[in-house]
Amino acid sequence: MNLKRKNTKVATDRGLKCHQCDSRKFRVVYTRAARGGKLVRRRQCLKCGERLTTWERAIGVQ
Repeated sequence: MNLKRKNTKVATDRGLKCHQCDSRKFRVVYTRAARGGKLVRRRQCLKCGERLTTWERAIGVQ
């Protein structure tokens, strides 16, 4: 029996990816607290140097 799945993403497609070079390797430049218990992290791509900002929140913490 041959089962094919449509529109399913492989686990490697998850996570952060650089918009310039598609690399998945970053370093955190700095982290700061934001409103509502969120964190703001400034990240830099290790391959091309592009910077981006991520907004994060803890899951399961009250």
